[in-house]
Amino acid sequence: MTQGAPSSAAAGAKVGLRRAAVVAALLLALVPTQAAAAQRRSMCVDQAALYDAPGRIAVGHLYRPQRLAVLNRTSNGRWTYVRTAWDVEGWIRSSALCRPR
Repeated sequence: MTQGAPSSAAAGAKVGLRRAAVVAALLLALVPTQAAAAQRRSMCVDQAALYDAPGRIAVGHLYRPQRLAVLNRTSNGRWTYVRTAWDVEGWIRSSALCRPR
């Protein structure tokens, strides 16, 4: 091995660090901000499905006048991650929620 050339172990460690940094950045993007977590919203439709992920599998239904804590939103604003009074969390279509006052 020539001097100054990185070993395969060192190169592998750099790739591992980059992957860890990407994973950490993705996880941080999913953590709700305190401002969003403090927001409470009501249902403005009679019923809406609660999903495990935006547009994926329905895991339950919510009914008006359910109050929900807003935890996060998708970047396009179409889906909102909420928590019910019974600590059930999931995604709901943003259009099902009343606009904040």
